[in-house]
Amino acid sequence: MAFPDSNFDKWKQEGLLQYIQDFRKIYKSGRSVVGGTEAQLQRLVAQLFEPLDVELRAEVRSDFGRPDLGVLVSGILVGFIELKAPGKDISPKNFKGHDAEQWEGFKNLPNLI
Repeated sequence: MAFPDSNFDKWKQEGLLQYIQDFRKIYKSGRSVVGGTEAQLQRLVAQLFEPLDVELRAEVRSDFGRPDLGVLVSGILVGFIELKAPGKDISPKNFKGHDAEQWEGFKNLPNLI
């Protein structure tokens, strides 16, 4: 998954900036999205990861639940991404209800973002 430093610098400068700008635009627009805010974030996160030579797959199954995205390198599942709506507390100690139940499984996953 390594790539030349110059690509990483470009990704940091351009990719992250574009991601933040796109996210801000979507969040401020208040547009309704089928599947909720997390569904719209999947597209942005996928764009963010494009230069990293990884594949993102939606709602991969694991023994511990279905995180929003799986991260694959050369077809091998190497990590997971769980998206939360903007403004939602992401500290596990403050989770309640569905998020608390979800965390009980997800905390056992390797390489969870």
